[in-house]
Amino acid sequence: MAGTPYIQSSLVVLGSVRYGETSLIVKAYTRELGIQSYLVRGVLKPKKSGLRSAYFQPLSFLEAVVTHKPNSDRLETIKEAKPLQAFSQIHSDVVKSSTALFLAELFTASLIEQQQDYDLFDFIIGCLEVLESEKSFPNYLIVVLLGLSKHLGIYPDSSLSNGALFNPATGQFQAETSRYSLSAVASMTLNEILGMNFDETMRTTIDKKTRGELLEGLVRYYDFQLDGFRRPKSLEVIRGLFG
Repeated sequence: MAGTPYIQSSLVVLGSVRYGETSLIVKAYTRELGIQSYLVRGVLKPKKSGLRSAYFQPLSFLEAVVTHKPNSDRLETIKEAKPLQAFSQIHSDVVKSSTALFLAELFTASLIEQQQDYDLFDFIIGCLEVLESEKSFPNYLIVVLLGLSKHLGIYPDSSLSNGALFNPATGQFQAETSRYSLSAVASMTLNEILGMNFDETMRTTIDKKTRGELLEGLVRYYDFQLDGFRRPKSLEVIRGLFG
């Protein structure tokens, strides 16, 4: 369309739904515009040239040319796209693909801002690169949940501690037990890893039971902290793999 404004941006696909017979509506986190939804016309046609439906698998990393008209109520479109980095292990390994499904659900539920955030975008890409390359990653999702919470402004603050038990409902360590409190062991483990960096937390030994409790507790923490947050449906599968 003449006069249509286009911009170029890298993006991470979070998910897609079929639209009509041959098109997709794609939700993505973009480097330039934050969270966005796009119509990809005709991409499901058998002989479609250029854009391919395989590009729009969850957590695909693309360089795209997209329409962008500020304050428009019309769905924007993707005109061109190409893969920036192939995450072959993420899409072929069963454990990694299950982890990727959880991440896609987590990012979809957590990322709502339609604004530029380079640091958050780079964090997401870094998470995908680690998932692609690591052979053993039992603590990976705990690291991601805590790291993402920093970018969302909801990182647990142990300096507000009034006790040893972490309560996801309040985001504080408290002395009294509540229906949501983590156990003493899980709370102590969380308090220890809050002071660690990404690599240190990845290498920390956490027993399976505690790891499962931390995963559940941190997802619940997100639920309390973020309006409209939806618990990832794949959490039960993930707990079977890592918890």
